[in-house]
Amino acid sequence: MSCKNLACAILFCICAVLLPGLSLEYDIRSLGLKIADLSLNCSVADGYIEASAESEESSAFFPSLDNQYRSEFDENFLPRKYLRKIKQTKLSDQVEVSYFHFAHYAKVNQQNGKRSFSYAIADSTRDIFSLLAMLIGGRAEPGEYSVDGNGQLWTAYLSKEGRERIRTNLGRFSCTKYALRFKPQSPDKMPYVDMVTHNLLKEDSKLTLWISEDLIPLKAVVNRGLISMSWEIRDYQNR
Repeated sequence: MSCKNLACAILFCICAVLLPGLSLEYDIRSLGLKIADLSLNCSVADGYIEASAESEESSAFFPSLDNQYRSEFDENFLPRKYLRKIKQTKLSDQVEVSYFHFAHYAKVNQQNGKRSFSYAIADSTRDIFSLLAMLIGGRAEPGEYSVDGNGQLWTAYLSKEGRERIRTNLGRFSCTKYALRFKPQSPDKMPYVDMVTHNLLKEDSKLTLWISEDLIPLKAVVNRGLISMSWEIRDYQNR
């Protein structure tokens, strides 16, 4: 797996672990190098998470990336709408998914090709953003969760791996350490939409998160094989 794919995966994990009323800034790094900026805004009380990521510069190591994400969810962290505005080296698209949990289906509207289609979802299916928001909100217990991966259902396995004290750019913090692993519920190949979901939802991926006592996501690492990528908090403000 390339470093650029892991960078996209780490973006995914950061976006979804935010407190209500917070604005956060992060550096995404690999092999000791900063490769992208990440800005996040979240309000669990209002039921949404927004994120934007922009690469430092386009290269073979990390492609051009200027993507925006917004996930809206209800009081049970079940997604209502998931919007992706994708601007990558060889792809520009806008994809919106609307969830109809009472009828067990989701509907996609995709700008490229002016496509519109529906697919079945299981009870309590979440996108990865709403699942991780649920974790930060203190509502997700270790166990199994159904996750929508671009129209293909996955099982996310959440585990709590104890407590650690870590060093960050903002000082030292005591954290709870969590891990997420993923497995597809179908042998079908997951459709490609963007680098983030495509490269995070892999059977050989492990996403590790460190969350502070006051529920600030301070660190994340995605491991796939011999390659790893991390993000580092730079600044945050309460809103």
